Formats: sequence, C-alpha cells, structure tokens
Amino acid sequence: LPRAQQIAQQAAGGQAQIISQEIDSDFLFFNEYSFELVTADGVYCEVELDAFGNVTSIEQEGWRR
Repeated sequence: LPRAQQIAQQAAGGQAQIISQEIDSDFLFFNEYSFELVTADGVYCEVELDAFGNVTSIEQEGWRR
C-alpha cells in the first residue's frame, strides 16, 4: 500500500495529498488501488493503479478546493 500511495501521488503531480483510497482484491495477492487526491494547487483527481503498480487511469475533476 505505501508504494501504491507513492505512485499515485507522483502521477498526480508529486505534492498531492491523498484524501481517500479504495483497495479491490481480485485474487489473493493481486490488489487494485483507487486514490482520490488533491494537488498542491487545489485540483482534485482520481488515480487508479493495477496490481502491478501501473497507472491505469487518471481523471481530473473540474473543481478546486
């Protein structure tokens, strides 16, 4: 989980703060991760990772805090 969090933060711009996370277990040791983050400039985004730590989706929300 810590490595997945680090990958998600880097994908969102490095200084992003994780505000929520979800873990989906497909098999015994294969987890997929979804993180909602807010970037340093206040943009919200969602980053999804596959079981191997690859970013599969980055969606930027149209609103700022």
